[in-house]
Amino acid sequence: MNSTIIRFYLAIIAFLLITLTVNRIIFALLYYNISNTNSFTVNDIFFAFYIGFKFDLRFILISLAPIFFLTAILKQIKINLPTKIIRIYLNLLCFLIFIFYGFDYGHYSYLQSRLSSTVLQMLENLQTSMQMIWQTYPVIPSCIGFIFILWIFDYIIKRLLQNLSTNTNLSISKFKYKIILLWIFIVLIWSAGIWGKISYYPLRWGEAYFTTNKYISSIALNPIMNFFDSWVYREQEYDINLTKKYYPVMQNYLKLDTDFTFPNFKRTIKPVIPHPLLKKPFNSNSPAPNVVVIIVESLVAYKTGMFNNPLGPTPYLDRIQKQAIFFPHFYVPSQATARSVFAFITGIPDVTAHLDTSSTRNPLVVDQNTILNEFKEHQKFYFLGGDANWGSIRGLLTNNISDIRIFEEKDYSFPRNDVWGISDYHLFLEANKVFKKEQKPFMAIVQTSGFHRPLTLPKDRGDFKLKHLNSNEQKRLLKEYGFESEDEYQSLLFQDYSIGNFFKQASKEKYFDNTIFVIFGDHGLPVNGAKNVPAGERIHDLENFHVPLLFYAPKIFDPQIIKKYVSEIDVLPILASIFGITYSYQALGRDIFDGRYNNNNADEANKLFVYYWYMRPSRYAIFDNKYFAPANTLGKKELFIYTSKRPGADESPEDIYKEKTIELNDLANGIYNTSKYMMYHNKK
Repeated sequence: MNSTIIRFYLAIIAFLLITLTVNRIIFALLYYNISNTNSFTVNDIFFAFYIGFKFDLRFILISLAPIFFLTAILKQIKINLPTKIIRIYLNLLCFLIFIFYGFDYGHYSYLQSRLSSTVLQMLENLQTSMQMIWQTYPVIPSCIGFIFILWIFDYIIKRLLQNLSTNTNLSISKFKYKIILLWIFIVLIWSAGIWGKISYYPLRWGEAYFTTNKYISSIALNPIMNFFDSWVYREQEYDINLTKKYYPVMQNYLKLDTDFTFPNFKRTIKPVIPHPLLKKPFNSNSPAPNVVVIIVESLVAYKTGMFNNPLGPTPYLDRIQKQAIFFPHFYVPSQATARSVFAFITGIPDVTAHLDTSSTRNPLVVDQNTILNEFKEHQKFYFLGGDANWGSIRGLLTNNISDIRIFEEKDYSFPRNDVWGISDYHLFLEANKVFKKEQKPFMAIVQTSGFHRPLTLPKDRGDFKLKHLNSNEQKRLLKEYGFESEDEYQSLLFQDYSIGNFFKQASKEKYFDNTIFVIFGDHGLPVNGAKNVPAGERIHDLENFHVPLLFYAPKIFDPQIIKKYVSEIDVLPILASIFGITYSYQALGRDIFDGRYNNNNADEANKLFVYYWYMRPSRYAIFDNKYFAPANTLGKKELFIYTSKRPGADESPEDIYKEKTIELNDLANGIYNTSKYMMYHNKK
């Protein structure tokens, strides 16, 4: 490899980095006046430029990789790539950069958001779009300036190319092993620049959203990378006509004022006072209680002792359940961890139709309102054993939750256990260290990950003892109650032990008595033949969504079993009501203890929505304590009495209960289409 080639491409990289940085400075200065200048610091600006620099470097290295490696490889076999080809390639790259940045400036001026793949929707009405651009922007002066800039860049590229050596001798070394080492070094450095950080996960778009200030996040973004990051989501999924069609249904479901008209979902939510879950109202002269939400990996209902699993895989949670408020009919709206987190934080079921992905990964819906911000006295924390770039969850948190502090793998003193970071056992120890030092109220989310393949137990397990299932009877029960292997059983035992050890340690600290612990599973699991799953749930795959929910605070709540049907999207509205908070809201979660939602009839079950993202066509359903009404995008209407003694033998009763079938299918379609709409219209 010729050393002049390396110097030439280093010069090109530096030249392009300077170009993109200058564009970033121009952008920051140009749109400063429309920003909220009081809500960011100088450090925020510098960090935005730092993140943006890494995005720019990634784009440049990806863009130059084909021409650089082609030039270098051909040079290695003593063939010179014509400089004309290199010049054309680099000019096309510059043309691409300035076309994107030109549209980006116009896009931001019009919509206050960086360029994304949704701009392709302009092609649907190309003539109208072109007329709008012509009448809005100085097209001719811009084109003249654009041509002039490209001429300058071509001149610079041509001058740099003049220094590119045509000598075919290997100026670095004629020894092959040194050439190989050099190639390895270059590939590693190039790959590291594209990866963008020293971490298990690469640099992702969510890291640009490290603040709730939209202007600062916009500075950090690279519009070209943002365009391609959002490519898979380029078509907004909601149908405005269907959302409007089902608005009356949702108006009744959400108890919106009768004078509301589409698309108004924004309402003021007042708390239930006194709240029926509280022993006594909070003392306004005392510090507000803390809240610790523990989202437990794959804590499916049927694999716990709380739902009569005889193998005793969750002894600590079973013990806590007897001292807590227990919700046995609690369901998440979608099976997948990132989808579950999105639903909990936003109050909107994650109904994105993209397979193997989630709305947390969609840069077009990163801006979300959340009730968490209504807990204004509370410091916000998020604890995860691994990297918060997992599922692009970082952007959802830092962009929408004011002053949240994220603790992840790099912040802990304990070693990495497996792909998911440190073990749950150590994660809780780390969280407890933070909690016991806090002097002001806090609200924390602790997300476990241990009960997930590869099911790795750490070497340091405290006093946890493996519980081997040696007898034939135990092995039979293992299979009959839904466990795939003894390793899976041991992993759940250890996850439960980690939670139990946390409460053992926390109970010794001052914060414990004034803390509400909310514990639920992020999603369920396939039934896997478990005998303790009711037949109706098994037939309709409801075990994928059925998880336990516990509100544990012995000084604040009396232990009881609440038989109401509750969704994950309801958790934050319930908590806000418990704290007596009045807030503005435009999502779907509800405090199901508010009498408006059951007409003050305690026997009327709440109706829950679930979304089977892994099915095609998209399938979703509404169910309560009796009926299960599946629906899909093809419009088929069915109804099942899924809690009957022989649900598999019963005929679909939609012909008998026509009104109920229409009512529940309309509600299913209403929540599905409204959720799609709200994901794009729930801005903070």
